[in-house]
Amino acid sequence: MVDFIDDSTKDFKVKFGVEMSYDPGDPFAVKARFPNGVEWLFARDLLEEGLVTTSGVGDIRFTPCHSHIECVHIELESPDGSAFMKANAWELAEFIERTYDLVPLGTESSRIDFDLEIERLVSG
Repeated sequence: MVDFIDDSTKDFKVKFGVEMSYDPGDPFAVKARFPNGVEWLFARDLLEEGLVTTSGVGDIRFTPCHSHIECVHIELESPDGSAFMKANAWELAEFIERTYDLVPLGTESSRIDFDLEIERLVSG
């Protein structure tokens, strides 16, 4: 669980826990499950890059906080709306490190059964 803060308004801040998970069977992705049940799937390297520089395009963006090195701004956009949050950078970094214990950086491709993935794509 990683602590997030709703950063949508300057006047009212709400802190909430986000369940971060990683499945070695989908080695390039991490999942964030929010208290309302909404899940977002995004690239593990995108999250790591967002600890030090702006990363992401389109519906997700991570940006290190300028005022605090300890936090990361997170912007999520969908056809249903958008969310602006921030999270503790150290907690995110610890989560990423645990994923690397399961699947080291650079070995992700060896975990994917490409024949099975192609079969899933063509079979619809």
